[in-house]
Amino acid sequence: MLTAALSRKLGKSEEFISDIILAALLHDIGKICLPTAITSKPAATIQEQKLYQMHTKIGYNVIKNRLKLSDKIARVALEHHEHNDGTGYPSGKSGDFISLEGQIISVCNYFDNLIF
Repeated sequence: MLTAALSRKLGKSEEFISDIILAALLHDIGKICLPTAITSKPAATIQEQKLYQMHTKIGYNVIKNRLKLSDKIARVALEHHEHNDGTGYPSGKSGDFISLEGQIISVCNYFDNLIF
């Protein structure tokens, strides 16, 4: 719902908002393929962190290839941990190289993690 509200505030179309809501609901789907011990662990080893970071690529593949949804929606799973300064993962993208949908969901995901 945060992504819809932010997208609406940015003046985006209803189609954009519908797509981003679906993308937001699916953005962490790649975690289902990881061991629960890693996804629920507060402090992880470097090796566990690298495995955890794979959820973005796994999620992209699940959304694109199994669910047969658009690349635009799947790309959000791939980009939601990219940071504007290039320090994120999996690709270290920065600024405008991150889709607007990916940027919106990244901000909303971060906010959601802070308050819950």
